Amino acid sequence: KRGLSGSFLSVNKNGSSSIARRRLEITAKTAGASKTVEVEVDKPLGLTLGQKSNGVVVITAVEGGGNAAKAGLKSGDQVLYTSSFFGDELWPADKLGFTKTAIQAKPDSVYFVVSRYFLAFCYQALFHFL
Repeated sequence: KRGLSGSFLSVNKNGSSSIARRRLEITAKTAGASKTVEVEVDKPLGLTLGQKSNGVVVITAVEGGGNAAKAGLKSGDQVLYTSSFFGDELWPADKLGFTKTAIQAKPDSVYFVVSRYFLAFCYQALFHFL
């Protein structure tokens, strides 16, 4: 199992999850239309990261046929955690620059924990058919 540096994640019976970090606790209710996906992606990753106006790190593009696509990552996935640049720890993806630096420092593969919202992908698929 991988550890979380400076934080921990717990899931309660009612489906809510809590992340505690240095005496600050953040609780979020998990929506029924989202799920957490964990994958390890070999380099070159074949993806682009961006940051929304609210600070959330997301995958903005995935190269077709690239390693990220083969691992199942999709554009729009919210990046929650990535591999640290040393050891087996996972670090929160709360800042785009720090997340990119940690990913670049990994020599061979990167472990991602992402949140996927199915409703957004249903709408994207619908618009492709129109």
